Amino acid sequence: MGAKENVEQELDQIPTHKFPPLPAKAQFATAGSSHWYKVRIGDTLAKVSKRFRVPLKTLKTKNSLSGPTIRPGDFLIISR
Repeated sequence: MGAKENVEQELDQIPTHKFPPLPAKAQFATAGSSHWYKVRIGDTLAKVSKRFRVPLKTLKTKNSLSGPTIRPGDFLIISR
């Protein structure tokens, strides 16, 4: 009891950083002859490769990937 004021004071002292917002529906963006693709939950390199008809080796090379791991929120360069 009586800790509410102390907690509110401590919360006000915590530094915060706000990242610039990403476009709401930016799943695919154009950049010259290449495209950017935002990885979604459930995506794998093989699925992305098949979806955009890009060889898996090309996809890995263009994105400097050595392993098969991608995470939701990552951006991949899609080019042929």
